[in-house]
Amino acid sequence: MVAEVGLAVMLLVGAALLARGFQHLVEQDPGFRASRVVAVNLELPYSYSDFRKIADFYSQLLSAIRSQPGVAGAGATTFLPLDAAWRLPFVVGGRPRPSASDMPQAQQQVVDEDYFRTIGVPLLKGRFFDPRDTADAPGVVLINEALARREWPDGDPLGETVTTFVRFVGPMGTMLMPPMTKFQIVGVISNVKNQSLVRETEPAIYFTYRQFSFRGLHLVVQGPADQAQLVSAVRTALARLDPNLPLASARTLQQVIGTATDRPRALMLLMGIFASMALVLAGLGIYSVLSFGVSQRRQELSVRMALGAQPRDLVWLVVRQGMMLTIAGAAAGAAGALALGRTLASLVEGVSTLDVTAFVAAISVALVTAVAACLLPARRAAALDPIEGLRAQ
Repeated sequence: MVAEVGLAVMLLVGAALLARGFQHLVEQDPGFRASRVVAVNLELPYSYSDFRKIADFYSQLLSAIRSQPGVAGAGATTFLPLDAAWRLPFVVGGRPRPSASDMPQAQQQVVDEDYFRTIGVPLLKGRFFDPRDTADAPGVVLINEALARREWPDGDPLGETVTTFVRFVGPMGTMLMPPMTKFQIVGVISNVKNQSLVRETEPAIYFTYRQFSFRGLHLVVQGPADQAQLVSAVRTALARLDPNLPLASARTLQQVIGTATDRPRALMLLMGIFASMALVLAGLGIYSVLSFGVSQRRQELSVRMALGAQPRDLVWLVVRQGMMLTIAGAAAGAAGALALGRTLASLVEGVSTLDVTAFVAAISVALVTAVAACLLPARRAAALDPIEGLRAQ
């Protein structure tokens, strides 16, 4: 019986930990607006080999998408929110170049000038990219607030420069600027979650696709139209430029957030089902043990009543027996829940190993269930007729 109660408590704590972790996840601010935004992935074939023309192609495509009915804004990016970009080294202008092992790193990705407006990311300082920021213009970048705080905690990053050493990303992207170009920081944007919903935002540097062009981009479209209409707007605009190009995939940013919470949600539901089953079995077990005990101790209880014991005394006697079993099981279950919590924390982000609220809630549910399971046998004991019990002896 102790084992059943312990298992129920352990599973209840696990379900409570997952529920608390899931609540923590959904309460996080992702740093962007997810409503009515669709992301459509487009991969240009290798026949598109001139990366300057690739930049022009995406410029024309985005302009055509914005002109479609039901589209309020459109942008492009190499990585969607909650997806980690490439972590690459860079050097801050005017500072001594550190050794390779000490060189600072930041997530680096490519966007167009309307990407952040489309997903509702505010500009904190400076400006967004401009169509004039081409490969023939001075190199410019945006940085996020996390990088600004790390590299310029007491200063203003606007006007500072950074140099990146990455010029090619396989066959996918190519830097169109001269080697060792110093990119001037022209704007600082608010943090966008770029690992997960619960991890701190990593420092990030954003290049314009006009200076660092890629074959494959996520086209992000926002507007009052539904998902199907927004995807249709992209298809219509794409067909005007190249009807042979297929769209790889399409999903809303709400689905992107949903994917980030799918695993803890599924584990929470599964753990909750097992915990409920274990709790029912524990309750039935307590009831069965106490009912059997009352029937076996009928003569003893009758003697107690004959000697002056009150019905409430017998109720407390039976309930105390059941609670002793429950407390022993709860202690064993709590010890097992500590190990289970560490496992869940390693599998699901946002789960805290030592969440006092989860432990208290789970143990409280187990105790309430145990008390309920004790009451019927206890009432049967209090309703015994001492005369009949003594005669049975």
